[in-house]
Amino acid sequence: MTTNNQQTARPADLLRTLPLKHIGNVNILGDCFCFGLALEYTPETHRTYPVYLNIAGAATSVEGAWARLVQGKELTVVPMARGSSTIYLHPPDKGLYVRLQRKIDGLGMDSLILLHRQLAEPSFTEANLAFLIALDYDQACTRLADYVSKTVKIAVFPAWGGYLRQQGYMNRLVMPRTSYEGVEFWTVNLNAPAWTALICDGLRNGALHLP
Repeated sequence: MTTNNQQTARPADLLRTLPLKHIGNVNILGDCFCFGLALEYTPETHRTYPVYLNIAGAATSVEGAWARLVQGKELTVVPMARGSSTIYLHPPDKGLYVRLQRKIDGLGMDSLILLHRQLAEPSFTEANLAFLIALDYDQACTRLADYVSKTVKIAVFPAWGGYLRQQGYMNRLVMPRTSYEGVEFWTVNLNAPAWTALICDGLRNGALHLP
């Protein structure tokens, strides 16, 4: 089983090392500044929704933004880049997010981070999808191996991460998604039989080796 500290680190801890980028503004009872955003979409409607959202502004503004999303209502981000289209965020359901909020000393502003529950504390038995964010490709592969180890009932080793990423992508089990900070953000299909078959094939054809 996987044991590397990077694998087991909580996503909320990883957020401390993510780069911040001023993506645009959110206007709910005044302007908020958006410094982080990762998107997934609902297949049936093709509407995008945030898996990770990092905003800062007056307490009433950030709480207003949180209230809209937690109720499953639409929120918009107006990008700073000239010519960029407005980003529409429309959660497919209510109550999807874990909320991390704190006051920014000396600025009279609050920082609010919203994490989809399947990113913050993924359930590997009660959901079909989980999300992972990592600073680079290698770290993402290591975290993917950890996710797969918690999905299947056979041993999974950190060194297998690259194979799992490559073959998982080819079999629609790993889907790269949009992260505006330029970090790795993947959606992982928690299909235990499919991951088990993929690992068994890798062992059988020599693409994977036991330590």
